[in-house]
Amino acid sequence: MKKRPQSNDLNKHIKELPNMQKLLHRRKVIHRYLRIFFSVVSIGIIVGIIFILRSSQMQIKTITVSGNEIINSSDVIADAKQSLSGSYLYLIPKTNIFFYPKNTVYNNLKKDFPRFDSIHMSLVNKTTLEIKVTEERGTALWCGQDVDIPDMTSQCYFTDTKGGVIDIAPYYSGNVYIRFFGGAISSDVTNPIGKTFIESDSYARLLNFAQNISSLGFQIQAVRITAGTDDFFILDLGDSHTAFVQFRKTDDYSTLYKNLQTAINKTDLSKNIEQNKKNLQYFDLRFTNKVYYKFNDGTMIHTSSSTATTSIKKLQ
Repeated sequence: MKKRPQSNDLNKHIKELPNMQKLLHRRKVIHRYLRIFFSVVSIGIIVGIIFILRSSQMQIKTITVSGNEIINSSDVIADAKQSLSGSYLYLIPKTNIFFYPKNTVYNNLKKDFPRFDSIHMSLVNKTTLEIKVTEERGTALWCGQDVDIPDMTSQCYFTDTKGGVIDIAPYYSGNVYIRFFGGAISSDVTNPIGKTFIESDSYARLLNFAQNISSLGFQIQAVRITAGTDDFFILDLGDSHTAFVQFRKTDDYSTLYKNLQTAINKTDLSKNIEQNKKNLQYFDLRFTNKVYYKFNDGTMIHTSSSTATTSIKKLQ
């Protein structure tokens, strides 16, 4: 009984046949050419895609800006072009309409132009990048950190609705905008644009409180934000006369306003303010349900907001 050949021996025997060797060699050659062919085709496809992506028809050629009234369009366009400069892996331009870095353009515009409240970008006519913006009009002015001797002629900056510094402001001689002095700029105070000087909640409360005080017939010239427990409003009484309102940061501003409103509605104080307003020195709202105020003649009065009684003390 003959022993059956092992499968490995059989395969080896078949491969050693002359015709089979030629067939295997031919198969290897075909495989090599197929690999070369598909490599060339793949490279060709990649080169073709890159060529198409680099073609002028596939690039952003024009940038338009709308909605801006204060920031120059040319500055916005220059900023956007800077974000679109360069290429990906030195092959595909960043101006390509499919791969342009939209987030980078947006983030750089937001950082470089803090006055922009919103930014929307879209491609129109295939090769035009349209940038639509809205601008903060400026809620108030921030005029530096010197709260001890506020200088109304110092360089000021526009602020947004959240207490952020958004742009340099021209000089305003009147009370078109309330001026803020003090607060804390997070870094280099010589370039405050894009930074905040106060928490947004505190800023909104102060602005609302100032508007309420103004409704009582006073012009708010400035707000002093101190490092201590108290803040101050500076009142413009006309003819270079000023007075101040002192209050605690942590108090309920609506209660303080009602206390002051009640005090001013009393006949004696109302008449005194009407006849002697330019001699007013201050209102002090730091005491519960009481309003202290003083005139330049040395009279200091404190009024309880919950009753109609007043007491007058002559200062020595």
